[in-house]
Amino acid sequence: MSEVYYGLSLQMLTYLDVIITHAEQWLGISAKPAGVLYFHVHNPMLQQKNAMDPTEVEKELRKRFKMKGLITADADVAGLMDDQLVNSAGHSQLIPVALKKDGTFYSSSSVVTDDQWDALRKYVRKQVKQIGTDITDGHVDISPYRLGKKTACMHCSYKSICQIDPLFEGNEVQVWKQRGKEQIWSEMEQEVEQ
Repeated sequence: MSEVYYGLSLQMLTYLDVIITHAEQWLGISAKPAGVLYFHVHNPMLQQKNAMDPTEVEKELRKRFKMKGLITADADVAGLMDDQLVNSAGHSQLIPVALKKDGTFYSSSSVVTDDQWDALRKYVRKQVKQIGTDITDGHVDISPYRLGKKTACMHCSYKSICQIDPLFEGNEVQVWKQRGKEQIWSEMEQEVEQ
């Protein structure tokens, strides 16, 4: 969510907003988001000293392939995404949710209410509009960031071109703080109300 807040991770949420906005026109009915999930495509290698039985291997691989993202705060919807959650409690091995025996979500679950979906969609639109306006106004400054251990320069193919050097004025790295889930939601909601 910190990456969304700072405008770094907007692609999937922009797609979601477009689909929800135009669902009635395209599908003939209105739609609500069930979730937005990211699946990291990789081939994890399990390194164990001792041989593992096949069920343990499968369990460990499921942990590595667990999706990240947001799910609507509805246990029935979560159950449709992971049939192991239907009529039971526990942590999903597929999606970022965990259900208590009473059918409510644990606080560690990445769930979003309808109001939060609306605020998130408005926030993403505002971010995309600001980015587009900045580009058309000619703001193309080199302005790398650091968010936790992640930097904009980590995987950049243009290091040799931009030649960012923090020793020169105007080449400072923007240091952004990781924010808690509740703080992000509060700040996003305040910002879309302005």
